[in-house]
Amino acid sequence: GKPEHFTSQDHNFNPGETVTKQIVVINNSRQTVTCDLTLSLQIDELFERNMEVTVKTGEQKRIPVRYPLPLDVKPGRYEPTLTARFSTGEVQKESFVLNVLPKTPKPEVDAKVALFDPKRQTARLLRRMGVRYKSVKSDADLADYDVLIIGKHALTLTEPKLDLSAVADGLKVIVFEQTTEVLEKRLGFRTQEYGLRRVFPRVPDHPILAGLDAEHLHDWRGEATTVPPRLQTDMSDQRDYARIQWCGFTTPRPWRCGCYGSVASALIEKPTSG
Repeated sequence: GKPEHFTSQDHNFNPGETVTKQIVVINNSRQTVTCDLTLSLQIDELFERNMEVTVKTGEQKRIPVRYPLPLDVKPGRYEPTLTARFSTGEVQKESFVLNVLPKTPKPEVDAKVALFDPKRQTARLLRRMGVRYKSVKSDADLADYDVLIIGKHALTLTEPKLDLSAVADGLKVIVFEQTTEVLEKRLGFRTQEYGLRRVFPRVPDHPILAGLDAEHLHDWRGEATTVPPRLQTDMSDQRDYARIQWCGFTTPRPWRCGCYGSVASALIEKPTSG
């Protein structure tokens, strides 16, 4: 991973972005070693970088590597390869998968869009995408709109009380991420709160997943913000497992340490029948 997140496994990139990784050389032998490194990546033309490092016993060296992707790079799966030749005669090889995604087309939205977004997080996303919208308050008359977008974390347990009666007349509603508490205690869903870094497509041919395969749905770049990076729980009873309140009772659950790379955090549980 990159220097600030050396355990990250970023692999999805867009044309024109810069891939940032680092090479870590660890010497757990009884002698100082020299290591000749060759990093190669074939995208249109061969990118190759050669380095040499000397590492003392019990120490490590980290070498940052940056590679700017061409703007016209073809979407697809690429595999950078690292070859390490040690002065002891040992040779090691390592590779990882680099997914270059197709360019995201600018959305063409002819509908009249209303946005309820008190925290303004979704508004920034829509502006970046070039989607025109009208910000509304909770008491707005939505009869003249085609789509209502409820922004990220816009709902609380009691407020706002949105008038969604226009749904019966064809209003479409898109709800962005909400907290586990709101999903469970206000909207009535059963939920699971995890920091999943690997998921799979439930309906792979759905239009919203166009251009995405299962290999793209893991270890996303950046840090999820729907749940805190550390699990907040009462440890007064000094038990081994964390205890949380879930669906009205206390239950143990795994710990959570960081949200970097998460794909899904507050999950709505699909009913097992019905």
